[in-house]
Amino acid sequence: MMKLPEQQRITAAIESIGCLHPVDSAALAAIFQRYAGLPFKLDGLNEMTTGRLSGADLRAAIPLLIQQGFLFSVKKIWGERLFYIPFDLLSSLQERYTVYPIELSNKVDIDLYKESKRGLAYDLFRILAWIEFNGLPVTVKGTPYQKALNKMEGQIHLTAEDIVGLSLYYTDQDVYSPHIAVVFDMLMKFDLIDKEQREWRLNTVNLRSWLELDIQEMNSAIFRQLLLRYVPSDAVLQHFVFRTASSDLSCGVWYGLQDVLTSLRRQGILKECISKEQDLWMRSWLTALCGFGWLELGYGQEEQLYLRWLVKPRFTKEMEFPKQQLIDAEALSVDMSEINISIAMNRHPRSGRCHIQPDFEILVPPDVSFEVRWVLEAFSDNITMDTMSVYQINRSSVTLAARQGLSSKEILAVLHEQSSGVPNNVRLAIEQWSREIEQIIIPEKQRSWSKDHKTVDTTFVGVISGVTGLPVEQGWIFSGRDYKSYERDDVIPTTTELFPGLEDIPVIWFKEMRDYHVSTARKIIAQALTWHTKIELQIQGETVEYLPLTLIGEESWKMKGVMFTMKDSIGVEHVLAPGEWEALRLIIPDIKRKMLQ
Repeated sequence: MMKLPEQQRITAAIESIGCLHPVDSAALAAIFQRYAGLPFKLDGLNEMTTGRLSGADLRAAIPLLIQQGFLFSVKKIWGERLFYIPFDLLSSLQERYTVYPIELSNKVDIDLYKESKRGLAYDLFRILAWIEFNGLPVTVKGTPYQKALNKMEGQIHLTAEDIVGLSLYYTDQDVYSPHIAVVFDMLMKFDLIDKEQREWRLNTVNLRSWLELDIQEMNSAIFRQLLLRYVPSDAVLQHFVFRTASSDLSCGVWYGLQDVLTSLRRQGILKECISKEQDLWMRSWLTALCGFGWLELGYGQEEQLYLRWLVKPRFTKEMEFPKQQLIDAEALSVDMSEINISIAMNRHPRSGRCHIQPDFEILVPPDVSFEVRWVLEAFSDNITMDTMSVYQINRSSVTLAARQGLSSKEILAVLHEQSSGVPNNVRLAIEQWSREIEQIIIPEKQRSWSKDHKTVDTTFVGVISGVTGLPVEQGWIFSGRDYKSYERDDVIPTTTELFPGLEDIPVIWFKEMRDYHVSTARKIIAQALTWHTKIELQIQGETVEYLPLTLIGEESWKMKGVMFTMKDSIGVEHVLAPGEWEALRLIIPDIKRKMLQ
């Protein structure tokens, strides 16, 4: 059987979820509910008895779940194997196995507690623009100067209070405040900045690719990274973040935090009570989502917390891209002004138009592309950036543009192409300022472009979409499990690995229901306990399944376990002694059916 690339395996798995055998689907659901995207060992399944599923049933499902892409595995240096559900499957499994809807809270009077902010995508844009025009030199230790960091904090709306409750770990915590660390983390993860010997510089090639995205695509890329790297290694918290982002939560509707948790409890994921640490992190996560620009929080009756999505990022999947290649940057362009003009003079198919006012302000509606906004940064000052952004043209901004090589003719060409019209007084002023400036300024080449060969990362969009299965940490922040040092190992476990010692067990034990001597019956039950599997019993002519939990006594022994009739999905605890059954058989789950031919 030909092995498919990772993303194709995941896509095929998503499409085939509904075709799984009921036993395998139940096993996948149990693994998902217990571990979410966390790693687990084979023997970790032994104590996960759920309904009629025993630990043996869960282990026996592993081969098929690996083959069909529902599970991946890695191998530690010393050979120990870990299995996990790949990240790109988690949202689909959440949708499939979420059977308990969250109640709406429209009839509850809710007081707004925390508003949604501008958004992390806009904060990243402001920092990129600031670095472009101010540079970002570093100290001997390799960190930016504190004065520069303070100025950068003034460019963003995200604050330390928005994310401090997530307890994020990163290096140089004494230098970078938490919200600046998040911004730098995203810039590095998307490869938008490069750290050179004495400064951070923009990766201009990847920057162009980033600016081609619309706000929905940027939000989705950022949200994916948050889910991958900012959520602790706690299955309950992983389930929580995916449940709050499920498709059945609509934008503009209030949902109670307790109602979300009730849904997870009914699903069997949460216990009756969560820890104080988990509760604090959940509330901190919702607070962070407000800071990232996606939802708002309110309080209802009895100080109950409610959430309401305003902008809901989509879950993204990874695509494959070519490897890096060397490209002559000079062949692409050596002047940022040429890049700006080439962007601006080709209308973005999804971009709206700016509106230029006689008072020299440029109103930028939310549908104007980031490419156009970047060009505006070259010859105008940003006044506000929000739902409606505002720029202003003045003598100082036109002077700066001239230093970057932009003439009045080029500025006006951009404005005519990207706006609804240029007022005559604005046109005349730009032309007059340019004539005065051009007499004393020799245009300088843009600081951030070099004629040297540069490595152009043609995998950039793949980085934006994220990674499949194993997290790859290119940024600073990572709160989950670190798999990067583990070797991928998707070898299908053998029957002997799933049931150690199977070759030494008499075949008749699991082939035929029959009466056994008391000592042999005890050995069979002891083996069932070792494998965490069920036995089949015949009691008064009726066949039942029985999951032994423990043996009691030695010579005069009994067994304690859970009994299932053939019709029941929920068992009843029983204590049985030899002589209370007529025959028994050791049950080995149907592994052959689970192994694809």
